Amino acid sequence: MTRRRAEHHPDSERQDQDSAAAVTVPGDGAGSPSPAGRRVGFFAVCLAYCAIILDGSVLNVAVPTIRDHLGSSMAGAQWVLDAYTLPLAALLLTAGAVGDRIGLRRTLLSGIAVFTLASAACASAPDAAWLIGARAVQGAGAAALLPATLALVPHLFTRPEDR
Repeated sequence: MTRRRAEHHPDSERQDQDSAAAVTVPGDGAGSPSPAGRRVGFFAVCLAYCAIILDGSVLNVAVPTIRDHLGSSMAGAQWVLDAYTLPLAALLLTAGAVGDRIGLRRTLLSGIAVFTLASAACASAPDAAWLIGARAVQGAGAAALLPATLALVPHLFTRPEDR
């Protein structure tokens, strides 16, 4: 197998600068957000990450109540738990690639919207089947959120001493 040497194109430098500018977080004009912007951004990222982790684990405590209120079997209750985890795990890598292509901020905001709407659908679920479907959509939203939350931190704190 032979390797081809990459050729230098005059536009490649400009494209590298354009793609770097596409992922920087707006701030004081130097490519670094203001201290207040960093705090707000970091708080939002931590809140989104906390929602993902909390939602994946807190339902384990509520399984007996869910079974009683929705008249679900043990298998149905297990599907309520798995309906979140399966799409989250299956879509995680794809969502990371989408975030690289369309932008981390857009991916984060889309994930928040999907996750929030699905959470409202979960809260208003009349039966176990509805709850399982809403939890699957919620897992897909979490899959968009998770890679964006982790990848945005270095963009918020661009200087090594701030990390």
